[in-house]
Parts: sequence; C-alpha cells; structure tokens
Amino acid sequence: MIKKNARIIEQINLLGPWVHGYFNLGNGIIIQDKDELQKKRLLSTKDTFIKILEKYYSKKELENKTLCDIGCNTGYFLYELFKKFNFKKAIGIEPRLTNLKKARFIAKYFKLPQNRYLLKQMDVLGQSKIPKSDIVIVPGVIHHLDNHLKALEKIYSSTNELCIIETM
Repeated sequence: MIKKNARIIEQINLLGPWVHGYFNLGNGIIIQDKDELQKKRLLSTKDTFIKILEKYYSKKELENKTLCDIGCNTGYFLYELFKKFNFKKAIGIEPRLTNLKKARFIAKYFKLPQNRYLLKQMDVLGQSKIPKSDIVIVPGVIHHLDNHLKALEKIYSSTNELCIIETM
C-alpha cells in the first residue's frame, strides 16, 4: 500500500501544481488547492451548481442528460456533477494541455467510463464547435476571454436546455 501511494503521489507531483480542485483519492491522499479561500469558493460553487440542477431536474432526468463543462481546468466540477448525477454523457473542454492532463489523471484514477466521460482540448473562442449539450456550465471562464460576446454566442448555440455561467 505504501509503495502504491508513493507512486500515485509521484504522478500527482509530476503533473505540477494543482489549483481549482479538491479530490479525495482515498488512503489519505487528497489533492487540493492550497489557497483556502479558493477552496471555499470551489466547494460553494459546486454546491450552487447542484442546487440549481436539483431545482430544474429530478435525479432520474439528469441521468438522461448531457453535461458540458467549458473551461473544465482539472475537471473538478465535471467530476463532482458526474459522480452526483450520473449524466448520460459529460464533456469537459479545456484549452490548456497541462490542466487537461490533470483532468485525465482524475478520470483514469476513478475509472470513469471513457464512452460517457470525455475530455477535449478546445478553446471556446477557437474555430471548433462546442459539442451540443443539454446542460452547459461555464465556471470562472468568461472574464479570461478577449471576446465575451463571441464566447457567449458559441456557448448559447451549444446549449440545448440550461446554461449556468459563474463569473467575476
């Protein structure tokens, strides 16, 4: 067990600093943002997303919905919402490969189904089309972008039912 934990910790450290996430891997291994205020904001935002989804949908309905997390970073919100609601499909979009590697590590570690839990490198302002999804979340992304209107138009065109935008 100690050797296995040491290998996992080494893999985590090789991926670089972890921000925007809180992952309990078990066996006393927790990956978390060292900034306590950021951690509180993440947990609060996750709880808000859950409350909004529970307001509009039953748990059974959500199992038949698709979710897209634009700017998924390490995949924290995507992972937590997928775990809680068992979406038909969950797609995380992230422009930075370093963050995507962390999200992929989490997906692999928790053995998330590759046919239902997808992670794609994509820039919301790029030429690629954002995959159509029933529910789209956009946590803390808009203020990072140069062209807010173009981003919102692309996000709107990719949303079938509900879009939740959290921003500064």
